[in-house]
Amino acid sequence: MLWDYLSLVILNWEGEVVIIGDFNEVRDKSERFGSVFNRQGAYNFNSFISSVGLVEVPLGGCSFTWCHKSATKMSKLDRFLIYDNLMCLCPNISSSTLDRYLSDHRPILMREVKLNKECSNSRKRKLKAELADLDLATDKGDREVIDVNMRHEVFRLLQNVEKIESLEVAQKAKIKWAIEGDENS
Repeated sequence: MLWDYLSLVILNWEGEVVIIGDFNEVRDKSERFGSVFNRQGAYNFNSFISSVGLVEVPLGGCSFTWCHKSATKMSKLDRFLIYDNLMCLCPNISSSTLDRYLSDHRPILMREVKLNKECSNSRKRKLKAELADLDLATDKGDREVIDVNMRHEVFRLLQNVEKIESLEVAQKAKIKWAIEGDENS
C-alpha cells in the first residue's frame, strides 16, 4: 500500500527525486542481524525501487543504521534513494553513517565527494565563455547547424552545473537547520 502510494507520487512528479528516510524495510537478508528476515517485504521494497527508476546511494561507515539498545538486533533501515539519472549526473554521490548518540538510529549524511567548489566554478566559467563565443559567432552570421546543436549542449551542461550547485546549497541549508534549528524551535 505504501509502496503503491509512493510510486504514484514519484511517477507523477516532474523533476529529480531524492527519497530519504527510515523505510522500516530491508532489501536483503544481509541487512538484518538478530531478527527475522521478511522475504516478501524485501521483494516488495525492491520492486518499488526498481519500478520507479530509483537507485540506492552507496552507504559507507557502519553496515547497520538501526540498533536495539541491547545490540542484539541490528538492521539497515535508513537510506537515500535517488533517480538513476541523477546518479549519472553526480556519480560521486555517497552517504556515510555518523555516530549514534540519543537515538537508536545512526544519522546518515549524503555528499558529493569529488566535486569541489573550485572545480565547479572553473567549469561554470569555461561553459559560460564557450556559450559567449558561440553567441558571438551566431551574431556575426557564422552560424551553422552544428553550432546550434553545440550551443544547446553547452547550455544544457551549464544548467546541470547550476542545478548541482543549487542542490548543494539546499542540502547545506537543511543540514544547518537540522543541527541548529530555527527561531521557532
